[in-house]
Amino acid sequence: MIPNRLNYLLWIDDLLQSTKMDQEVVRGIDIGVGASCVYPLLGCRLNRNWHFLGTEIDPRSFSYAKANVERNGLSDRIQLFLNPTSKTLPLDEADGDARFSFAMCNPPFYENYEQVEAGINTKKLKPRAVCTGSSNELITEGGEAQFISTMISESLELLDRVSWYTTMVGRKETLDVVVAKLKSSKINNYAITEFCQGVTRRWGLAWSFMDQRLSKEIAQPTSKRLKKLAPPTTQFCHTYPLVPIVCRSFLKELMDELQVEYSADDETKTLSGLTRVNTWSRSARRLRQRGELMPVATENILFEFESKVDPGEKPGTACVIFTWVRGESRDLFESFHSHIKKRIETYTNGLSVERQDK
Repeated sequence: MIPNRLNYLLWIDDLLQSTKMDQEVVRGIDIGVGASCVYPLLGCRLNRNWHFLGTEIDPRSFSYAKANVERNGLSDRIQLFLNPTSKTLPLDEADGDARFSFAMCNPPFYENYEQVEAGINTKKLKPRAVCTGSSNELITEGGEAQFISTMISESLELLDRVSWYTTMVGRKETLDVVVAKLKSSKINNYAITEFCQGVTRRWGLAWSFMDQRLSKEIAQPTSKRLKKLAPPTTQFCHTYPLVPIVCRSFLKELMDELQVEYSADDETKTLSGLTRVNTWSRSARRLRQRGELMPVATENILFEFESKVDPGEKPGTACVIFTWVRGESRDLFESFHSHIKKRIETYTNGLSVERQDK
């Protein structure tokens, strides 16, 4: 099972990189390290700037884990905590007011031993993954769905003390339950992925209270079976009958008109911008038409975005990619993108009419 564990750690690294969390020291918390303490040990070997707090509720497993850490010479980077509480995330008890880049967990799959036996007996082929964990690692009240739901509830109290809350999911039906829990808790910044190693299939779930938004490649699962559970996209792509250089020039004119703060990289053909006030709403446009004063921009950022213009598949066309990079309100970003899209369409229609007149 090391390959899937490695996939999980690499996915967490992708989450951190995608949201530009490149701190000198990355601190993670592993919920339930088990006797092997495999995730912190593997994580520290993969990334020299990673440090871990590992929790464990079983004294015997805790003792073995501690010896394993010492044997690997990583006591300075891996701190273990024997959790006497019922919390899945005992941050206050373990490390005061410390903050973490991520939390990770491979929760117990089953509610009882009957479920364990049923899971083995219903396999048509011999199991490729052998269950070698202690009872605490295999069984918990309510199974993994309840365990992860408890994590979500606790995260609502801790908020951004952990930048990314993540968990491995062992049963497909659990995803439906926990994604519904995220949505009912009004958590809209989340990601789903699938880990597939041979015939062994697992899933990853991550959520955050930060306003940094994940790239489409990280947040959106490639599996068609998971599309209905995926968060709404942060990226929009449209093709217009415009030469790319003309499209980029018109985009800059639009940004100037809307008083958007931006910088353009001509080498990568990317425009990075941010907005502090809504200048594209119907009411704002009316003020501008009447020559009246626009709303005053504040220090607060409404959202950040990136726009990239590439040549389209057909000659003489431009593919415009708009990406939501940061912000709280999806509706606000989508209204901005919709306005830009309509303005480009109006512009291209006008050029088409001019060509016909000539």
